[in-house]
Amino acid sequence: MPDLDLETPEQGLKSQVAVDQVEKGRSAARTSDRSAVRSFQAAHGYTSRANQDEMFLGTEARFSNGHRIVCAEAPTGTGKSMQLISRLIALNGRYQRMVVATLTRSQADQYRELAEQAVCHGLADSWHIPHGSAEYLCPKRRASNGLPHVNVGDSEGSRSGLARLGVTFTDGEWALSNHSSEECEREECSDYYYAASDAAANSSRSIVLMTQTRVALEAVMSHQVFAFSADDHLILDEAHNFPGVLREVFGATLTSKKMAELRRPADGPVERHVAEALRTIRDFFNGVQLAEDQEYTKIADRSAFRVAYSLLMDADVQNQRHERVLMRILRELEVLADETKHAFVRRGKRPQACAADLDAAANLRKVADLFGTTLLMSATLSGIPMEDMGLDDLVTVPSAFNLRDNRQLLTRAGANTEEAKMRYLVELVKENGG
Repeated sequence: MPDLDLETPEQGLKSQVAVDQVEKGRSAARTSDRSAVRSFQAAHGYTSRANQDEMFLGTEARFSNGHRIVCAEAPTGTGKSMQLISRLIALNGRYQRMVVATLTRSQADQYRELAEQAVCHGLADSWHIPHGSAEYLCPKRRASNGLPHVNVGDSEGSRSGLARLGVTFTDGEWALSNHSSEECEREECSDYYYAASDAAANSSRSIVLMTQTRVALEAVMSHQVFAFSADDHLILDEAHNFPGVLREVFGATLTSKKMAELRRPADGPVERHVAEALRTIRDFFNGVQLAEDQEYTKIADRSAFRVAYSLLMDADVQNQRHERVLMRILRELEVLADETKHAFVRRGKRPQACAADLDAAANLRKVADLFGTTLLMSATLSGIPMEDMGLDDLVTVPSAFNLRDNRQLLTRAGANTEEAKMRYLVELVKENGG
């Protein structure tokens, strides 16, 4: 009979004491971190609240115990955005980039002031908010259209950044001045889009504000702008929307117009493999039959996508722009050819071939695997497939106030219409740190 390596009661007691000492140390560190968060709030005019303490301490306790993905559910008005400061303080400078992902660009803009304050407070060295490419000025393209030079000052060259300096454009002028992926070759390019993307991608000890779609694209595209690693950390705000974003990004949508981006007069004659692939997809769309009242039809035969994919894999790359378009379309064709994906044609001005990826749990894992830690937070996380991801530990925070308790306040405030009530509730939420 083999010898069993059993602890004596004395050894077991020592082990438990060691574990207790480690936990006491972690608890003391979290308490110290909470004091640091309160100091930040006091310095920048924020109000500290007990339910925030509960949220911060619960979140950081799970991260310190080895969890890589933590879910925090807290109602509107809790001040969830302050989790950014709590995470920065807990990491104590041991990070490359802290990424905050929101559903929309305007929601990302709401973190702008907090990011600026974090830099002023010494919690980060810089902050970045990379917009979509069409939001940036392209001096080369503007000059080619006969428009005068624009002084961007200390802005990053985005339309919104220039607007803060009082430099505005009509939509028509901006359409002739902004970055155009279809026209840009990037060689010797002083485009502000590339400058802003490169600055964010190459930054260290920084805060990067971006949309959830941009984060998902980093996981699905092989030619990533950001090479995320375990030194980067992610906060997903309004995370209940993320499964829907993942379905869109990990799926595919292909039209004849999108395929036509492979063929541009400036690129010269169309390469024969590209020409054959374009003909294959055109024939596919011409063969689609949709009844008058039919919006969708299932794609039964996916051979056209496999043929076009094979042809484009053998195509010669003409320039950097052509390569970017080619890589994007190859991915769309690959997803559409995948028999495990639900594929259909949708009616529209131009019919669309679509493929949906419904495995939200697997795709969320792919995104989380890019980062050292991921914090999912929202007023409700009902849309997150926690069970499928093996996440059974949720940080929940009770509401700081109850709307029912404020009915008399609503009446005294003169909120006699639904619109007036909504305005009052918004102010109430702001007062409670939302």
